Amino acid sequence: MNEGGSLWVATLACVVMGCPGRISAPGGSSGSAPPSLPPPVVTPDARQAFELVSLAPAADRARLDWRRGATSASFALFVGPDEDTLFGETPIVVDPVGEDLIVSALTPGTEYFAGIGVDSGRGFVRSGPVLRMRTDAPIYVDPFADPAVADGLTPQTAYADLFSAELAAFAQGGGNLWLRAAEFNDVALPLFEGVNLYGGFAADFDLASRDPASRTVLLGRPNLAIAGGTATLLLPGLPAASLDYYYDLPMTALLWCSFGTVLVARRFGSVSLGGLGGLLFAAACLMKWSAIPQGLPFLGAALVCPLPRRTEQSAKTRLLLPLAILVLGGGLLALFSTISTASWHEMRDITLGEGQQGLGLLDSLLGTLQIPDISRVGAYLFRSATALFSPLLALLTLLGTWRWLISARQGWLLFGVGALANAIFLICLIPPTDERFLYPLVPALVLPAVLGWATAGPRVRAAVTAAWVAISLAVIWDVHHGQPSVFNQPWETQLVPNYRGRGVSLDSGDQAVGWFRADDAANRRVFSPAREQLFDYLSSCGGETLGVGQGALQDHADITWWDYRVMLEQLQPGETGFADLLSVEWDEQKGSVRNSVLPERAALLVLRARPEGEPAIGAGGWHRVGQFALPDHPGLEVWGTSDRPPCPQELPPVH
Repeated sequence: MNEGGSLWVATLACVVMGCPGRISAPGGSSGSAPPSLPPPVVTPDARQAFELVSLAPAADRARLDWRRGATSASFALFVGPDEDTLFGETPIVVDPVGEDLIVSALTPGTEYFAGIGVDSGRGFVRSGPVLRMRTDAPIYVDPFADPAVADGLTPQTAYADLFSAELAAFAQGGGNLWLRAAEFNDVALPLFEGVNLYGGFAADFDLASRDPASRTVLLGRPNLAIAGGTATLLLPGLPAASLDYYYDLPMTALLWCSFGTVLVARRFGSVSLGGLGGLLFAAACLMKWSAIPQGLPFLGAALVCPLPRRTEQSAKTRLLLPLAILVLGGGLLALFSTISTASWHEMRDITLGEGQQGLGLLDSLLGTLQIPDISRVGAYLFRSATALFSPLLALLTLLGTWRWLISARQGWLLFGVGALANAIFLICLIPPTDERFLYPLVPALVLPAVLGWATAGPRVRAAVTAAWVAISLAVIWDVHHGQPSVFNQPWETQLVPNYRGRGVSLDSGDQAVGWFRADDAANRRVFSPAREQLFDYLSSCGGETLGVGQGALQDHADITWWDYRVMLEQLQPGETGFADLLSVEWDEQKGSVRNSVLPERAALLVLRARPEGEPAIGAGGWHRVGQFALPDHPGLEVWGTSDRPPCPQELPPVH
């Protein structure tokens, strides 16, 4: 159903004429004529004059409609379970009056074939197509029906939307959908085995008065799920961020899978799907602590936002569905919290500062609460356009969102509440250091824009689609392979003085922990040379604790590499290694440790080399082991406690 290469599914106008069965190939069987006789001859005019044009089966009967010409040839209707022997069986009726007939006394749940045979003088031979049907109780579909009482079992309780009827038929192993002769709008039609559609019915769905010439029209629309998902995945900042942000991207994916599952659970009243949504939300929270404050507003909105044409749920379902989310999702988080919350606290401390250690999540967040100011708002807006969307895609998103705001605003509660709560969380609580905290907001920004552009005409939609794909691919290529050019020329603005843009492309991520463009790699100290040599020396010196000044190596990995290297050493067989790693923040002005407590025994401390005359480290008991020279680096100082054994060798110079 997709147009080639397009993110939008073209509008579908499909006329359902009640012929869902297989049409057999021309020719067919000659019945039981003896093989010694020549085949019967029927004039072409007679064969072309009679043909079955439509059928509509019920549980134990079916209506057949045919077309006949001006010829006076004799014909008969055949219905049977075997297509190969159909015209060798006794006909249902010979030379029937009119052009329609209801065949009764059929076996429910049975596959039948129906066709017209023309008398050749030696028997009946096939004329026109052979149609297939299966006798099943009909499921009624009427676009004007009341969805609050819909179950599809009677014309009075018909389904109002075709998708729900198809799912109901598929769930029971197949079925016959009887569609009222009307227009069905916004149809995104899946194909299910054993589900057959028959149109042309009046409001009372009387089989005898069905008119196959009355058109049941299915009007499609752009497949917004495919469009929204593809547009989100094509955002240039997401594949770029996959180089570094191994927690934020999976967390975002799990959160939005959770929201979608909860919406589907509400749509069909499924308590089990609601429980699955809760488990997905808990999995996102286990991935990273920020999923809790960023995801809860969306989850709450998904539970209360209005759904289009939803089936009325019982009071029991409305109670059990959120309860399933709370029990399964909350239970998993509660179980995890009883085992360990160290990863939550560690990632929280990295974001909010190590001064928050020992506090609970809510206490630490409230401790960093700040009054919004224009600089924080501007920083997040600017980084959204220059490090996540790219300026041109940000413009298309804004224009699409404007169209959404002036149209139906579908999903406004979900998008609005979630986006507003996340904006408050970011502006008031999270320092605007990098763009990774914007990722959970991305679908809430893209999907309204997609819904807005869906209201435009086909040519506008096609143009926006082509522009989005072309811009996305161009920016992604530039980030990973581009060299300095007009396309990515650096620029700055006084409104946001500490950040820059890169033409109509993307700028690199956060200088300390973020991703970086290919043409920025040469200007960054990605990995400090000789760091393994330095660590081997420190290991040979021994000690229980290794303290490292933040930014000591002045490379992209920083303290993360030291943490990894200490843990790797502990896993080596026969190696004692350092028992602990301490991140030390050195105050250059005061010449002392700013907010960390230095170990008192058996420790080494690595700091950037300081000017001559700086005071000694700590309050006595520390001495300088030596200096370590690095290319394009001021050098490192290594200090040790007095009770630490002497190092086996001097620090070697590195060039």
